[in-house]
Amino acid sequence: MANHEATSTAATNIGPKMDAWERQQIFREMVIQQLRNGPLNRNRRRQLVRYAAGLGINAVQAGHLIQQAHHQANVAEPASSPLMRMAGSESSGHTWKMLIITLAILAAVQSVLSATM
Repeated sequence: MANHEATSTAATNIGPKMDAWERQQIFREMVIQQLRNGPLNRNRRRQLVRYAAGLGINAVQAGHLIQQAHHQANVAEPASSPLMRMAGSESSGHTWKMLIITLAILAAVQSVLSATM
């Protein structure tokens, strides 16, 4: 137990000293990066709040910072359709090919189903 306390104390002394505002800004930017990968599920949000606690940010502040990050991400990148988010604007051609193939298969199945009814 004493070894764990020494390790955690040593870890907090590594790197530059940051004030509360700087830690909050870093956390908010980290959340924005997470949001670029898609919406936060409940588990990921809990993990972020726990991480914030390690930075000295309480759960209420973390919640506010996550809301700010959501707002900033929505302003910077307006919401698109789920289909476009799935494909991704910077994705490779492979994703688009798979999307087109999937849509073609769905159209063929729908055509067969409507012909049999």
